[in-house]
Amino acid sequence: TSSHIHQGWDYNAKVILTSPTRRFNFLEDKMPREKITAALDIGSNTILLLVAKCHNNKVEPLGEFVATTRLGKDIPTTGLLSPQAIKDTVQAATEMQQIAQKEGAFDLIVTATSAIREAKNRSELLVKCHQALGIYPQVLSGKEEARFTFIGATSDLPADTPAALLDIGGGSTEFAYGTPANPVGTFSLDIGCVKLTEMFDLNRKKKPQNYRRSKAYPQTVDKSRIRLSFLVS
Repeated sequence: TSSHIHQGWDYNAKVILTSPTRRFNFLEDKMPREKITAALDIGSNTILLLVAKCHNNKVEPLGEFVATTRLGKDIPTTGLLSPQAIKDTVQAATEMQQIAQKEGAFDLIVTATSAIREAKNRSELLVKCHQALGIYPQVLSGKEEARFTFIGATSDLPADTPAALLDIGGGSTEFAYGTPANPVGTFSLDIGCVKLTEMFDLNRKKKPQNYRRSKAYPQTVDKSRIRLSFLVS
C-alpha cells in the first residue's frame, strides 16, 4: 500500500477541470464487491483525501492526501467563510478530484464539517464546489461526524471490541464510544484548535492572559451536552 501526502498547495497553478466522478451516496448504498473509491473531507483547517480499494466491507488505503486551507479561520470573528479561503478550498478540492481520478477512483464521496455547518454563507462554498466538482458536498451534523469518524478509526478492530474515540479538529471536537459494529454514543462540541486560536488571538498576541482565557473557555461549554463519564463506565 502506498501513502502519499501532498502539502503546500500552489494556488496560483493552472487548474484543469475534468469531468466529475459520479456522486456516491455512502449513507444508503452498500459497498460494492471490489471498487476503488475516494473520500474527500472538507474540514475547518484542512482538506483530506483518501483513495482506497473497497471490497467485502473492507477498506484498503491506496493513497492519502492533505491540503491546508484554513477554511474556518474567520468563523469565530465574522461567522463567514472568507472569499480567499473559499477560493483556496475549491481549488484544492478540484486538484484532489483529479488526483482521485488518476488513482483510478470510480466514486467520489465529498463531505463537509464544522466550518461549513456554522458559516452564514456556506451556500456560497457549496455552490462553487458543485460548479467545480459536479458534486454537492454532504454537510455532516456533529453527531454524524462523530459516528463516521468512530467507524473509520475502529474499522480494523474485531466487531465486538469496546472502544472510545476523541477527535480534536479545527472547528469542533468529537467524542464517540461503543463497538465497531455499534457506536452507542456520539457527541460533538464546538471547540477546535483553529477556533480557539482565532477567538483568543493566539497567533499574534503572545500574552499569558490570552492563553489562560483559551484554557478556561472549554469550561464554559454546557456540560449537559456531554457526559465524560462514558469514557470510564
